[in-house]
Parts: sequence; structure tokens; C-alpha cells
Amino acid sequence: MAARRHHHAAMSAVHFEHRGRKINRRNSLSVGKPVKVWARLFRKKTSSQSESPLFSKLPPELRFAIFELALVDTGAVHMHMGYTHRSGWTLYEDSRFMRIQAMSCDLNVETPLQLEKEDHALLNDYSSTTLLRTCRLIYTEALPILYSNNQFVFGHVNMFTTFTRNIPKSHLQYLRSIRFFQVRHPLKRYQNNNKLMGNWTEIIGTLNNLKSIHLVFEPRWDANTLEQAQESIDMLRSATSTQCRVHVYELKQGILVSQRVEQGTRKPGSASAHQGVTDGSHIRQTTPKPGPVYSRRPSPRKSISP
Repeated sequence: MAARRHHHAAMSAVHFEHRGRKINRRNSLSVGKPVKVWARLFRKKTSSQSESPLFSKLPPELRFAIFELALVDTGAVHMHMGYTHRSGWTLYEDSRFMRIQAMSCDLNVETPLQLEKEDHALLNDYSSTTLLRTCRLIYTEALPILYSNNQFVFGHVNMFTTFTRNIPKSHLQYLRSIRFFQVRHPLKRYQNNNKLMGNWTEIIGTLNNLKSIHLVFEPRWDANTLEQAQESIDMLRSATSTQCRVHVYELKQGILVSQRVEQGTRKPGSASAHQGVTDGSHIRQTTPKPGPVYSRRPSPRKSISP
């Protein structure tokens, strides 16, 4: 029985890896116009939106304010990938997901687990961020606001690595704040499982504009596990720059028992301590914006269109 489960996990890891390689971005607005002759001849005609009152009459400051009201609902976006199957949660091991899903939500570190429980009840009830699909000009101007003014929340490091595979590399430069919920085991365990997880600290090391990383730990409270958890945190700090703060929340039976803030150790502009980065490796430096302050209440779901 154990051998069968091990074989299933190994095959799922292979499928997951192949899924990451097969991402097709031809339908994304992030991709420029086609340059091949046959593609130019048969593509649909599109009209320029530069004469729209939104762009011709409103100054950029007002447009950005409108985009922020539409895309920054509560300041946080909780990411989901996949659905529940009869065999249980295959979300973490299987690549059979339909799309990247997200729910805008508020955060309160005093009840960090309650947020995720309420999210799962709303998996089938979400609306898309249609503003980004309106036209290419709106997409170009509004997309940085979506990524830089929201905190992206992941329930598992697997979700984060999948997210970076699906999202164009140029968009990752806008990320300012990420959070990992319910990290029940030392993160070093995931560091060594490259087929399934990828080297997630290497990916984080390429996000030079990150200002904060939040880790919500609920480890087994024995000396060995806590020591391994601290090693994982130190490994993460070595991958992040000194401008990034690592917020660590430790839980015991769902109750917050400690909270601390540590600083990244890598100097800005220097290479990451980890080599061989393959995800998000060509990220440009941009001027970061201050992040919002959160309180807690769930809001309608959003689906991010890469």
C-alpha cells in the first residue's frame, strides 16, 4: 500500500512538472501582437482605445485611482489552484487544475487559520477581474496595481511555485508582499523535493522588489522540528534581500503563541545565495509602493487572468 502511494506521488510529480512546461501563453494579453505574416493577415482587427475618454480626458492619476478601487478590494488575494476530488485533496500533488483562482480577503494574524477555512467554501462562487480584459491599454496600466498593491496569500509552497510558472516572468517584478498559510512542516522538506515543488527559495530570491514575506507556522512542537523550522527560516532569509522583512507567526493548536520579524540578509543587487534559478530569473528593478494595512473580512472572489 505504501509503495502504491509512493508511486502515485512520483507520477503526480512528473505530471506536475510537465504541466509547468506546457503553459501556453498565446491567449494572454501579456504577449505582444503576432509578428509572423500569416498571423498578421488572419488576426482580427482591433481599434485603438487611445481616443477613449478614459485615456484622452482623464489624467493618469485619476485612472490609477479608479484601477486601484477596482482591483485592490481589501489589500489581499488568497490564491487557490485545483478542486477537491473523490480521492481527497489532490491539490498539492496533482496538476489537474482548471485555472488559478483567487479570492480577495482581509487578514488578521490573530485568526490566520479561519481565513483559509472560509475560502474553501467559496471555491465555486467567484467572478473574474473583467477590467483587465477590457482592452490592452487598461491591462497594461492596471496590471502593476493588481500585483504591487495586494498581498498574495498561498496556502502551500506548491501553489506559489505553480503560480510563478503560470504568470509571465515580467509580472513577478511587481510582487511586493506574499504570505504562506499553515506551514505545518519545516520548509526545508520542500526545498529537497525539486520535482514537485521546485526550489521555491530560489524563486523568491529572484523577486528583488519583495518588501515582506509572512510565514504562518504550525509545526509539531518538539525540539527537532522547531530546530528544522528555524533552519528553514534562515534559508529563506539568505535568499531575500535586506530590504525585505520576514514575518514569522508560530501557532499551537490554531492559537498564535509567538510572532517576530526578521530581515533578509542578501544585499540588494547581489546574486541570490542559491544558484540555478529557472523561474523568474530576468526581473527588472522597479520602485516599490508601500503596502496596505489589513483587517479581516472575506470579500467576493476574483480570478486573475495572467
